Amino acid sequence: MENLARSIANKISKKLGYDDEKTAVIAYGLIGLFQFIIILCACALIGLVFGFFWEAMIIFWGAGLLRRVMGGAHSSGFYSCLFISVVCICILAYICSLIKVYSDSFYFLLAYLVIYAAAFVIVYKLAPVESPNKPIKESKRVRLRKKALMTLGIFAILTVAQWIINNLCDFKFYISCALTVSVMWQTFLLLPAGKAFVSAADRIFNAGKHTK
Repeated sequence: MENLARSIANKISKKLGYDDEKTAVIAYGLIGLFQFIIILCACALIGLVFGFFWEAMIIFWGAGLLRRVMGGAHSSGFYSCLFISVVCICILAYICSLIKVYSDSFYFLLAYLVIYAAAFVIVYKLAPVESPNKPIKESKRVRLRKKALMTLGIFAILTVAQWIINNLCDFKFYISCALTVSVMWQTFLLLPAGKAFVSAADRIFNAGKHTK
């Protein structure tokens, strides 16, 4: 898939007369697009089969929106990134599907508030975490941090609003658990522990690939 992205990038650059630097940027963007599409389709399909489609979609889009402005730990390769992303999103979505019926309790609301409070502190101190391939200028860093905090604020409002509606009305819908988990997951990837987790998952994936 990476070779396909580079091949397409080379063809585009050849037609437009771009240099090697612009070609690399196009290839990087195409690789990211391919990853996005594959992860989305895989999580949607697995979620449909095993009954956690909506939870998987909320975590996928929630974590994706946050990652754009927060950054976080990166996998070392294309396929290991796919593996880690799909497995983690699906496991988290499955857990959310099991516990969401209990999420109208006051204890869950307290847990949500604690997670969001911790996320605000961590994001303020650490975000955005830049990719090795995309260094961030200080002015852009400030803008991204503000966007990250605003996004967290919106997610927190949606989470609390859903909890209140479920407790006041007969109509029930559940987004709070998956939305909060997407925040927790993406915030975790800002921390040294998140980087260590991704590195360990990388090693497991690569070890499994080499033993085949």
